[in-house]
Amino acid sequence: MKIGSNSPVAKPQPAPSPQAAPAPAPKPAPAQAPKPQMPANEPFTSRRDELRRQAATLIQSDTATTLRTERLGDGNQNCLERAVALSGPRDQILLLDDSRDNSGHALIQHPDGSVTDPNFPQIRYESLGQWQAMNPSYTLVASAPAASVRSALKAPVGPERDAALAAAGLQRVADIPVADEGPQWVTIADSTRIRSSDDITATVTTTRGEVPAEIIGPVEGDTLAELQKIAEGDWYEVRLATGETGYVIADRTTELTEFTADTSFGDLSTELGAPLEPSHLDEDGNLVQTFTEGQLTLRSDGVRVITPNEGEPVEVPPEWGTLSANAMLLDEDGATIQGSQQLGEVPVQIIRQVPDDQDFDSVARGDWFEVRLPDGRSAYVFNDRLSPPVADRRLGDDLIPAELGAPLGPMLPAEGGGFAQKYENGEVRIDDSGNVSVLNAAGEEVASRPSSLATSVADANAHHVTQRGAREAAGVNEEDVPIDGAGNPVGNPYNDGSEWFDYNDCGPTSVVIAASLVGAIDHPDAAHAGEEIDRVRDLIFDTDTTKSVTTGVEQLAEGIQDVGANAIVHTTASLDAVDAALDAGNPVILGGDPMDAWGKGDPNYLEAGNDGFLHWVVVSGRTPPPEENYIINDPLSPTGAREVTREELEAYLNPGMGMVEVMP
Repeated sequence: MKIGSNSPVAKPQPAPSPQAAPAPAPKPAPAQAPKPQMPANEPFTSRRDELRRQAATLIQSDTATTLRTERLGDGNQNCLERAVALSGPRDQILLLDDSRDNSGHALIQHPDGSVTDPNFPQIRYESLGQWQAMNPSYTLVASAPAASVRSALKAPVGPERDAALAAAGLQRVADIPVADEGPQWVTIADSTRIRSSDDITATVTTTRGEVPAEIIGPVEGDTLAELQKIAEGDWYEVRLATGETGYVIADRTTELTEFTADTSFGDLSTELGAPLEPSHLDEDGNLVQTFTEGQLTLRSDGVRVITPNEGEPVEVPPEWGTLSANAMLLDEDGATIQGSQQLGEVPVQIIRQVPDDQDFDSVARGDWFEVRLPDGRSAYVFNDRLSPPVADRRLGDDLIPAELGAPLGPMLPAEGGGFAQKYENGEVRIDDSGNVSVLNAAGEEVASRPSSLATSVADANAHHVTQRGAREAAGVNEEDVPIDGAGNPVGNPYNDGSEWFDYNDCGPTSVVIAASLVGAIDHPDAAHAGEEIDRVRDLIFDTDTTKSVTTGVEQLAEGIQDVGANAIVHTTASLDAVDAALDAGNPVILGGDPMDAWGKGDPNYLEAGNDGFLHWVVVSGRTPPPEENYIINDPLSPTGAREVTREELEAYLNPGMGMVEVMP
């Protein structure tokens, strides 16, 4: 590759409509502006002007191609070649004349009348008229079926091409010139800051490794003057593969004229010819790359879709594996990826087996695989650190019947909502409420598990227990006691205080609440609450206890299992982990400080006035959309369960205390 910068072509490109442009993930890209046209007599005095002179010379020397002269895959991409590559079997190729010069442009018109500009394929225009409103210098000259154009262009230039055009009835459009070049691409060097288009003092991203980017245009005027205060030189506005846009100094870019197939597609790219562009994210967040013979798409569910120019799309299910705990991951140079060792088993998508010429034998001799991690990064892992997919552990050990066979991949978001995990002979589905259905290969339900979650405070109150009553200890403050409307003290409906073993029973009480939610035990009434808490504490410590003590996640999990339920211990807690458990229909015992959240200022709270302390509560569910607040059973709340916001739960959370996910 040639090191240095290359100014974009001088000829204006057709501009997409801001109204028509969808918002690419993760940040909406601004509408593509026409690239500036340089007058022939403009003086060239600066380095930037010299770059423009070179680009202008390229345009002046370019010979427009036609259906009669275009060579597919010759390395000189123009709009005609891209239109052919992007069109489907029922599409039309539109050929347009540009009144500003002697060349034109090619578009794709779909069966519904909408139009795609091959230079900006991420945008779909409602009609040709909408596109022409943004590009008034272009006039439609002719149209032809995309399949006919593609078939004719496969014939060698010369007599065979002429015969193919005649056979397809394309003689009248065979000599219409088109020469609008496709997007120009550069490679941005490693560790380069991309400045924000909205605020040049802000950074969109800093590149990790070499990153491809599409040039939107050279930066000029006041914006260039401000950027040159940061670094002298020419600057480009670019669009990254993620859809983000920003400014980069030209000296940190390299012209990108040859593209390679994204390794995420494995060997599938060999079926579609040469790539016409780097891979990028489309408006739906799917990874897409266009080739001379079609397009490849990697959907968010791991399915790879082959869309040939001729024929129907073919879906290729992903191959998945499980990365063992503490597996060492390497980058493509064989260096260890920092922070890559996993604390537990992690599902990964297997991209391919590493070929013999990519040698990691100096690290470990044997087979290596390229995998895609949950965060989207690719890495290389030794074969013995990979195992087949495993059943989602949030479902427990007894729900999945043997007839389903082995799982084919991890639990993934399902179309239409919820989650699904594919098996050899069926699948497991979890709906948005946490209800689990097990389906066989015929789609028949063979097992199910209702959600254990509460969807309202009233639901959660049916399982609520407090760790003590209102008056167990001498000297308790009167303000700790709930009162009725007349100001008279009332009893605690969730624990009458008849049995009490000191102040540290939030852990065993949370076990009682969670076990009741999942149906492992019957909910105790107020008269028997203290007795049940004492029983659970005895099970945890395997002895007849006489005083409460603090408990950790391992002890809480043991208590859950001792009463007949299942538990998953998370040594570090997070709201994302809480959400994942609730998505699977499982309540969570979560640690934190209630005085940083709902406990502060509640006169009925059983520890009202306390400055702060570590505590266990049960996250019992969420309220329905749109609020989706959390429902909390706090063992220190004599007024029952409560609804809290995400911000309140985050204020309460102590990640280091961990959490316990509870299942039937």
